[in-house]
Amino acid sequence: MVGYESLGRLFGRKIVRRLGAALDSAGINIDAETFLGMSVVVTVILSVVIALVALSSNFIMNYIVLILSKISPEVYYTGTASPVYLTLEVGFTYILSFIVSAVTVAFLIYVVILLRIDARRKAIEAVLPDFLLLASANVRAGMTVDQALWYAAKPEFGLLSSEVEMVAKRSFAGEPFDKALDRLGRRFDSRILKRAIALIKQGIASGGKLADILERVAEDARDMQMMKKEISASLLMYVIF
Repeated sequence: MVGYESLGRLFGRKIVRRLGAALDSAGINIDAETFLGMSVVVTVILSVVIALVALSSNFIMNYIVLILSKISPEVYYTGTASPVYLTLEVGFTYILSFIVSAVTVAFLIYVVILLRIDARRKAIEAVLPDFLLLASANVRAGMTVDQALWYAAKPEFGLLSSEVEMVAKRSFAGEPFDKALDRLGRRFDSRILKRAIALIKQGIASGGKLADILERVAEDARDMQMMKKEISASLLMYVIF
């Protein structure tokens, strides 16, 4: 792991910070520097293997053409090539295959992270309104906000429940509740969730009626979901027609 971290530090602080935020949103609990180092090693190994396979395929094809040229020279004429030309051809084939393979593997890793981020965002936004309504009912029952969120984290809310449980545990362990909420916001790339967290923090700081705030946020989240569905349906109809 130490070697991976050292390799990851070569990319600079800005890239590491951006990757760390993406990994948090994707739910990948690996240090950004370690992930970068591991990705580089995996990319290089796979690229070398793919380049060797491509080079071997090139050799096989050339060998087949050479045999066919001897059998039927009037059809498969290859001519004569100097050793320098053959060396350059082999080197160019290997380098090109390595570069294309490296770019492809790195792109696939990036796509997997984006897909995980999007899947997690959709999963929590689908259950967020119901979760907030249940938390609001808990607040009206006399619970504090952290307790209300803890008891609202039912198994049917899936991924959101597990993340909220981590927030509640950190809060019970002594971490400031607002920082625990910020950590929850970083775990998902969701504007709806971030807006809900901002309103909850504002309500706590101003001493407002948190139950009403949670209900209003739940209604707004549901309205935003309906608006997104309507926009998606409109775009689909526009593309079809």
